[in-house]
Formats: sequence, C-alpha cells, structure tokens
Amino acid sequence: MPDIRIVFKHSPTCDLSARALVEMDRFRAEHPGAPVEQLDVFADRPACLAIEAETGVRHESPQVLVFVGSQVAWHASHRRVTAQAVAEALAAARAAALAAARAAARAGAATTG
Repeated sequence: MPDIRIVFKHSPTCDLSARALVEMDRFRAEHPGAPVEQLDVFADRPACLAIEAETGVRHESPQVLVFVGSQVAWHASHRRVTAQAVAEALAAARAAALAAARAAARAGAATTG
C-alpha cells in the first residue's frame, strides 16, 4: 500500500498560522499515529519550495498537504486548515490507498492465475 504522509507548513510569525497550529495540535492529539511532518516556512523554505515545484500546488502558509505516495491527495490553506478537515482527508486517502492496493493485488492475481 502506498505511504501516506501529511505535511503541515507553518509560519511562526503569523496569527493565522498560529490558529492552524492549534488545529494541527488537536489533530495530532486525536490521531497520535498520523504521519505528520511540520515545516517552518522560514527555516525549511527550500523544502517548502521543492514541494511546490514537485507537486504544482502553490506554496501558502499555513498549508496542509496529504500525500498518497508522491501524489497530493488533498490540500488546504489558511482557515480551511482544521483538525476535522485533515482527519477527513486522511480517512479518504487511506481508503483510496487501500482500494488501489486491492486493485493491484487483483490485477496481479489475474496475470499469474
């Protein structure tokens, strides 16, 4: 099954980003095993810009991206960054990854059987 990861881009100097940080802290508390990587948009600027270049998703802050493998399955920024929205995106990404893994297994079984 493809890896799922969540990237949270955060600015330590922005009030809106501080609000998003509270939401992401709530998300992490409610989903302790969730694979969240937090990037400081100043300290980690090269990584933030590389994500934009690789995915085509415009860099914003605060911003959350949910990846399934190397593909962005969902992203949100500013006031759309909420614990509930990230939880729903994670659930959808897990369901999509599971469906893709099952389809691949069926296709593999069909070619070997």
